[in-house]
Amino acid sequence: MMKDKILLFLFLFGLSYLVQGHCHAQDNPSIAFVDFHSCVVESKYGIQQQKLFTHVEEQTQKYMVEIEMQLQDTIANLQDSDYVDALTPEAEEKLNAKAEKLTDDLMRQEDLLYQTRQIAQSTISQKMQQLINVAAKEVAKTEHIDIILGNQLAYAFPSSLDITSKVIAQLNKDFDEDPNAEKYEVPKMGFIQ
Repeated sequence: MMKDKILLFLFLFGLSYLVQGHCHAQDNPSIAFVDFHSCVVESKYGIQQQKLFTHVEEQTQKYMVEIEMQLQDTIANLQDSDYVDALTPEAEEKLNAKAEKLTDDLMRQEDLLYQTRQIAQSTISQKMQQLINVAAKEVAKTEHIDIILGNQLAYAFPSSLDITSKVIAQLNKDFDEDPNAEKYEVPKMGFIQ
């Protein structure tokens, strides 16, 4: 909490310093805002990152459905008294062990899915933050903007200060010029069968 207050104070102090006319030797520095969420949702990079995330999640859920089906079949067999009566005691014990293992596997996969979601969201957010940072600096240079802030830092500002569409256009240009952009592969996850 104290760290957040110190960071906010430093940010506001630095911003007030810039606004007082010490930025690029100008008396009135230009300020603009960017919507991070829109950049993620609307840019080619962001759409690609979302597709990667969706692919990993679909693979994980597909595997979980397979485990669930096996578990349901095993439980159905255990609940079928005619089936159980026909089994040897060793076979019944193996069937119970299989049900227990499948239950454990399913719980482990649910935990891994949650962790994967958290890691993927964090990774995508960090990657997009880096890409947006580069694109925003390029827009700042071409548009002669001194300060670009995330729109979450302001409760209100005139729409004329919103340069999100320009940053998205720069992101898309960077994507089109990136020889590796289309080649990003879906990460291999060890728990996906």
